[in-house]
Amino acid sequence: MKHYILSVLLLWTSALFANGIKSGAQDVKVTASVSKSVVGTGEAFEISFSVNGNIESFNPPALNGFQVVGGPNQSSSYSSINGNTTASMSISYDLVGVKEGEYIIGPSTCCCEWKTG
Repeated sequence: MKHYILSVLLLWTSALFANGIKSGAQDVKVTASVSKSVVGTGEAFEISFSVNGNIESFNPPALNGFQVVGGPNQSSSYSSINGNTTASMSISYDLVGVKEGEYIIGPSTCCCEWKTG
C-alpha cells in the first residue's frame, strides 16, 4: 500500500493577524494551527483557528483539496474580572487529504467591532 505525503502550509497574507488588531480597548489576535504539518493521503488531521478578543464574525478559508470529516467545532469563552472583560473563540475542522500533493490553506477573515475613544 502506497503512503503519500501531504504537506499542509498556512498562508497569512496580512501582518495584522500576526501582530493583533486594535479593536476598542482590547487587541484582537487570530492564530491558526494544524495538528500535523505532514500527513499521508487519507490520514485525518485538525486545523484550528483561535481568536482572542471580541469579533462579530469569522469566515474560514477555502479548504480546497481536503475532505471535511468533522466540524466546524466551536467553543467560546467570556470572563469578567474586576470590570475587565475578555472573550475568546476557537473553531476547528477535521480534514483528510484526498490526493497527494502540497496544499496551501489560504487566509481566513474576521470582522471586529471598532470602537473609538
